[in-house]
Amino acid sequence: MKMFISLVGVSVLAWASMADARSWTNKDGRALEADFVSATDESVTVRLSNGREFNLPLASLSQADRDFVAQEVAKAKAAAPVVRAADAKFSGAPVKGHVVPKAATDVEKYALVRSLGDGTFKSHIGGVCVDAKDRVFAAGDKLVVVFDGEGKESARFNVEFNAGAVAPGANDTVWVANSSYSEPPSVVQYDMQGKKLGSLELESKKAPVTGLATFGDEVFVGTSGSGSIGRYKEGKLVNVIGRAPGARRGLSTCCGILDFCVDEQGYVSVAELGGHRVSVFDRDGNRIGTWGKEGRSAEQFTGCCNPVSIASLGKGRFVTSEKDVPRVKIYTGDEKVLEMCVDVNDIAKGCGQLDVAVDSKGNIYAAHEGKKCVIVLGPSK
Repeated sequence: MKMFISLVGVSVLAWASMADARSWTNKDGRALEADFVSATDESVTVRLSNGREFNLPLASLSQADRDFVAQEVAKAKAAAPVVRAADAKFSGAPVKGHVVPKAATDVEKYALVRSLGDGTFKSHIGGVCVDAKDRVFAAGDKLVVVFDGEGKESARFNVEFNAGAVAPGANDTVWVANSSYSEPPSVVQYDMQGKKLGSLELESKKAPVTGLATFGDEVFVGTSGSGSIGRYKEGKLVNVIGRAPGARRGLSTCCGILDFCVDEQGYVSVAELGGHRVSVFDRDGNRIGTWGKEGRSAEQFTGCCNPVSIASLGKGRFVTSEKDVPRVKIYTGDEKVLEMCVDVNDIAKGCGQLDVAVDSKGNIYAAHEGKKCVIVLGPSK
């Protein structure tokens, strides 16, 4: 009840700008304009026009609102696929409401191994990714640098824009996104010599690209401005993840950041930092579930908005990163922090994105905003 009353004071702002929002009414007759996001047995999550999300106790709402929530929950359950451990179709992500296998608990202590690209990037480092051959791609300024599995530079090439998010492509190629807010967004495919091979026909002609990932011949493009992820095949948009058809915004983002990963089974895990959680979707855009919550403990996400980046270690384990109080953590399939990585205290400052990637050996690569390089965290002996 207290939460609902506190929202009434800001609801006037929502009335003027949310034509497609729903009007929620509490038992005292006070109304609030907000979008429906999700619900549990005890509360409903709604989003204001400024992107802020709040949980409203179902007991405080009118009967009409409670009936509406029940209908939405029923629709979601009917649309969501049933995931069972015996099916071996899910990677073991800690998704609430589904039976999933627990991950192994044999990860060792992590420590700083080395840094890559010291002195290479002068202005900024935008992103990092690792391909199937364990080659590391670091993107920043108007440059992409490639390192082999031993950390030695094997290639570099220039691009025509400020390089941001980056993702491995098929047949020794890489996808690179334009990170500039003053230029039209673009995602371009290059070979190892820097030859331009193609580009995507992006859904949005304005929103900057903030995240990239690939799965087979599909490319996934995240934009914080729309709070959504586009799935592309053969350069064309297939479907949108995280935003309903006709809606202006979808996922809860913040600070111009939206990162995600696609695991070995093709499930999309989104670092939904505005909601202090990770949301899991299938590639068709069906929401499978969420995990994580706001708090100060090691298992929770702290600060105004976290996590800012996520990568899959396979077998139900995930790496997440947080800004403000910089942390890099490994989660097991039961939503517990298996290891808190060290040596990252000065890795990011303010609202910067802390991009992470992993290789087949379990090493973690993080784009170090302060030093403008990639640091490598690995299991210590």
